Amino acid sequence: MLSHSTKFYTSSKRTDLRPKKSLSQNFLIDDDVAYRIIESLDLSPEECVVELGAGRGALTRLLFKETPRVVAIEMDRRFCNELREKFGRFEQFQLIEKDMLKFPLEQVYRECGEERFKVVGNLPYHITGPILFKLIDEREYSHFAVLMMQLEVAERLAADPGGKQYGIPSVITQMYGDPEILFHVPPEAFRPRPKVQSAVVKISWRAEPSVSVSNEKLYFQIVKRCFSQRRKMIRNTLTGLLDIHKENLPVIESESSVALSRRPETLSLEEFARLTTAVENTQKNNRSRIDPKNMR
Repeated sequence: MLSHSTKFYTSSKRTDLRPKKSLSQNFLIDDDVAYRIIESLDLSPEECVVELGAGRGALTRLLFKETPRVVAIEMDRRFCNELREKFGRFEQFQLIEKDMLKFPLEQVYRECGEERFKVVGNLPYHITGPILFKLIDEREYSHFAVLMMQLEVAERLAADPGGKQYGIPSVITQMYGDPEILFHVPPEAFRPRPKVQSAVVKISWRAEPSVSVSNEKLYFQIVKRCFSQRRKMIRNTLTGLLDIHKENLPVIESESSVALSRRPETLSLEEFARLTTAVENTQKNNRSRIDPKNMR
């Protein structure tokens, strides 16, 4: 258990360290929230931690108490200089002055002796989606991620079918991980205060996708198409999708056991998978009928 004896340095007279609104910079100043985030990582003495967007080091310095290696990724040069001043003398500290969206996590994996690491971060809210999808794409290198994000986004990731929050982020995240909202964080925990509520989310990566599909590209194409017109019935969004015609719909409905009169927010991941298989089979049948070889 971490000691709560240390207080954060939460203010500075240096005008060059003021948060930039253009980068969605909101600094965590609440000690209790920071300790809860670190404790949720459940660190052991041998593990490596990657911190996304280290900022002024509110989480960074707490990590030193729990793990022998901290890799902090920060692109703002002002804060990189401050991080070096604060932590550069520690052997276990490594600062990567890069855009977290462009830095390959595989590099950290190799430097950590090809051992999977844990990810933590107070994310800039305007790029939460791109960062999340990057972590999903590179999930083989980490055990899980503990991330601060806007509460509304957190609720979308963890949403079950049937509600307004359920959508593309829900399906993509739950395909590869198990998102769990750990706790809510009020605006007053930050400086400057954001206009929205926040939450800390833990996403544990699955060893295998939650549903099996033969064509993941088609699966997500269908998901994205359906949710782009979420008020329409599935039958209306499928028509015209890569060789799918109205006369194909009864077969797709029968093979998938998914009523095409339903709307996308009511479909589970498994039902989207069955729908994908039925669509793929129909596409193959349609193409084989117009194949010149079959017309001889």
